[in-house]
Amino acid sequence: MTSSNNDRILLEGYINGVVTCAYTDIIVNALLFIWSALDFENKNSSEYYLIKSFQDNLESLNIILEQSLTSFFYDQIEPTIADYFAFDAYSIVHDIHPKLLPTHCQALVKLEQIMKERPALAYYFNNDRLPKRFTAAPHEDEYLAKLAQLN
Repeated sequence: MTSSNNDRILLEGYINGVVTCAYTDIIVNALLFIWSALDFENKNSSEYYLIKSFQDNLESLNIILEQSLTSFFYDQIEPTIADYFAFDAYSIVHDIHPKLLPTHCQALVKLEQIMKERPALAYYFNNDRLPKRFTAAPHEDEYLAKLAQLN
């Protein structure tokens, strides 16, 4: 989608679609993933579809982002709310475990690098202002530590 498109409703729908995918389909499901302590290596598990959905949704966001003429979803030099949500979704899934990422996500990797250089976000990341707990699940720390040890 480019900024040369003058249909404001179409552009707003486009940005809202990216936000909805990032928030509802990825971030909220990441919370459920951790809360439920899913075994993402068990491909026979009934919950395995959730893990595949991370990859599919991130791959879709990556494809859309690749079509932009800039590093952001809507061809411009400043990020929109869609970029912030996609950055957060990608970072969350990456932090859970890199195996959950799709094989092709170079545009999202670039977005993450650019977003972390933004002054307010750089301050946030460089000064250890990240939350210590993500889901409030009583077993979150132990579960994430277990996942971190998987190859």
